[in-house]
Amino acid sequence: MNIQNHLLKPEDVASTLSLAKSTVYKLLQVGDIPSIKIGRSVRVRPTDLDDFIEQQLNYSREVRYE
Repeated sequence: MNIQNHLLKPEDVASTLSLAKSTVYKLLQVGDIPSIKIGRSVRVRPTDLDDFIEQQLNYSREVRYE
């Protein structure tokens, strides 16, 4: 497995986004950040996190220029 493709824990996502874990769990629960469940654990693919960040950047640009 390529190290760039490892799955992220919600704690990793929270750290990357500088958010509380509870906020990340809410984003995961509503599907804003796609995730997979392995048993009782939740994991996020790095590419899905990158896509989420890109969507947020695009949304910020659209709002700013309207």
